[in-house]
Amino acid sequence: MSDIEDKKIIARRWIELISEHRIEDICDMTAPTWKMHGGLPGLPPGPDGVRKLFSSFGAIQQKWTIEDVIAEGDKVVVRATNTCAQESFF
Repeated sequence: MSDIEDKKIIARRWIELISEHRIEDICDMTAPTWKMHGGLPGLPPGPDGVRKLFSSFGAIQQKWTIEDVIAEGDKVVVRATNTCAQESFF
């Protein structure tokens, strides 16, 4: 398997873990340099940023459906559809 295919597998698993509500498992596989583009203002990098992001949602049930995973070099992009139900947003 190529390095790019390995990166795609990791990206897919990250999204699957969101649907499974396994935030600490996501944190375990998140690099310390991870950052979200277009996320919450002041979101720290790495696992702490993941925890802060998910704690901002409150109670939420969500399901992600992966449409595409595109990788080139050291970048991976996932295009996915999210459906969710929650009591409030922010």
